[in-house]
Amino acid sequence: MERHLNSVMDSLDIIRESESLPANEKLNVMRHWLEQLSADKRQFQGVERLLRRLENPDVPEDVWQGFEDCEDGRIVELDSALNETPSARGI
Repeated sequence: MERHLNSVMDSLDIIRESESLPANEKLNVMRHWLEQLSADKRQFQGVERLLRRLENPDVPEDVWQGFEDCEDGRIVELDSALNETPSARGI
């Protein structure tokens, strides 16, 4: 579908055009619009995590959980985990 530079696309035109894109380009478009629609960064973080899974379907879920635990600060240094007594707070 050829367009002039001055023409305006409506949502149906955009949807039709995007249907012909390869999967990775569709994800790029989706990421852009979801980022634009997400009011705060925390809200977009969930969307970003979902998109990562869609882009990398061969990565196991437990690997994603580990990445997200690290991103959210839910980590313990290995040396501390092996040598320190856990606090009662986690019980």
